[in-house]
Amino acid sequence: MRIPRGLHRGLRTLRFSGTDADVADDGLLGAIIIDGIDDGSGSPGPRDLEALAKRIRSIRRYDGVRVRGGGARSRGFRDGRLRISGRARARVRVVRQDSKR
Repeated sequence: MRIPRGLHRGLRTLRFSGTDADVADDGLLGAIIIDGIDDGSGSPGPRDLEALAKRIRSIRRYDGVRVRGGGARSRGFRDGRLRISGRARARVRVVRQDSKR
């Protein structure tokens, strides 16, 4: 597992958070809803099905486990077959990486 690069050696608390599977992505919802009425207040949305498909493909979010520690953040773990949600903490000892790797 990768930990944040800026984490100093010694005892540290790492905080893990996974993306909830049940949380709706507002960006995706906004891309899917197409309003045919342009009242001039903003973007009317995709003009056709191809434009809608392109917008949906452009919406990406990391669905793995994020890790925070010492003010630094990083992507810790991801498995395409799993969705890990929730939060956890772990107290770890950070040591220098072995130079033989």
